Amino acid sequence: MSVYQESVDDSKGEGEESLLPPMKKGDVITLLKIRPEQHFTEPPPRYTEASLVKTLEEHGIGRPSTYASIISTLTAREYVTLEKRRFQPTDVGRVVSKFLTSISPNTSTTPSPPHSKTTSTKSRAASASGSPC
Repeated sequence: MSVYQESVDDSKGEGEESLLPPMKKGDVITLLKIRPEQHFTEPPPRYTEASLVKTLEEHGIGRPSTYASIISTLTAREYVTLEKRRFQPTDVGRVVSKFLTSISPNTSTTPSPPHSKTTSTKSRAASASGSPC
């Protein structure tokens, strides 16, 4: 029996049937089974070529014509290797990533959408020239 199922629990109202029976303080509960299982959280899976392209598209990085060159640059400079169709960072890739993070710690790992970059550029140009946007 699962205690919480997001798709089921969130959609049910107060009067509908729930997974757990109504209980009151002092109710006796009988133990049916002990399962000696241990579960560990796992990191998100490594990028595949397809998932990397999808992420680049979602964040507005590059264009469809540049995705192949981005991937070939990552592998040619030995920032990553392809193992079992997934990108694995190399020592060089880890060092470069750590260096880039250290010189620009305020840089978000998720880039701003392209339109916000244009707006901020216009704002800076306008403030430098003293004219309103």
